[in-house]
Amino acid sequence: MEGKNKIALIDVDILLFFASYDIDELYVAKTILVNKINSILKETNATQYELFVGGYNNFRYLIDGNYKANRKGIEKPFLFEDLKAITITDLDSFVSNGLETDDSIVATAKYIKENTDSVPIICSIDKDFLTKEGFLYSWSRKNVSDKMTYTDKKTANFNFAVQMLVGDRADNILVCSGIGQKTAEKMLKNKSNFLMILTIVRTYNKFYGSNWKVKLIDTYRLLYLVDDYNKIRIPKDFKLNI
Repeated sequence: MEGKNKIALIDVDILLFFASYDIDELYVAKTILVNKINSILKETNATQYELFVGGYNNFRYLIDGNYKANRKGIEKPFLFEDLKAITITDLDSFVSNGLETDDSIVATAKYIKENTDSVPIICSIDKDFLTKEGFLYSWSRKNVSDKMTYTDKKTANFNFAVQMLVGDRADNILVCSGIGQKTAEKMLKNKSNFLMILTIVRTYNKFYGSNWKVKLIDTYRLLYLVDDYNKIRIPKDFKLNI
């Protein structure tokens, strides 16, 4: 990565909570947000960047009506929506309509890797990005230091296979009750991609019987981060870190 142009792909959705939590003045929240973005750019040594925020009509809600249902009733910070509007109008953030912000970010990262000489660095504290090959910068927050991680393809495949058995409680994707992170890792450890898939299929068959195939496909579609930049809209011109 040394000597190459670095492009920071920043997950602003999470930063919006950080910047607006328990804040009463919009200009204060915006200052906190901008300062954090600048800190991320400095720590990643990025010469270019893009900001990403969530939009509307995420296709996953059509797959499962209970997707993120566990978040209903949870109030966002008072200034959250106003601050989000500012990130779009004033900071020119890319809006991810029809899918998750995560999808837009990984598709953009793939586009950069396959079509430029630059190195994409995904900037987020969301562990879902560990299911994709590449660099992930997790910024510092209370009691947690910042960290730069590189996930190779083999590890990314393993992480996704584990997720297929464990699900994602944060998004209310519940599968294979009783199988936790450590159990799933033990079940899949040292297996080839083929054997991991076979283990997942047999496990779903055990838990869901004749409905296993439908459940497996739906879970895959809910969990998989869509990175095909030819099928979804992504930014291709990036901001300069001046």
